[in-house]
Amino acid sequence: MMRLSLTHCSNSSSDFIQYVNSEYNDVFGFFLNGENIAKIPQSDMVVAINNVNFDMNSDYYINNELVGGKSYTSPYPSIEADGLTKELTAFAKPVEGWNTIR
Repeated sequence: MMRLSLTHCSNSSSDFIQYVNSEYNDVFGFFLNGENIAKIPQSDMVVAINNVNFDMNSDYYINNELVGGKSYTSPYPSIEADGLTKELTAFAKPVEGWNTIR
């Protein structure tokens, strides 16, 4: 019997603010049978700082920047990351038999 596989995940990075739209692009991967299923909802875009940030897909972005050591916008001041995604859900249909998750 095949079942739908799902998981909840969030991507965080200390590079969110300073490296958005640059050549440095932290990407989150959650692989089922070699396919990255960590995607932005209703799209085929992978979860990465250039795809989820304050300018693009901002509905899924949380600003966590500390300014001068003070939390002006940070909901999670104990986390070093300057930004993170809201909790995202990955969906995939496993194949019958053995499956690999990475």
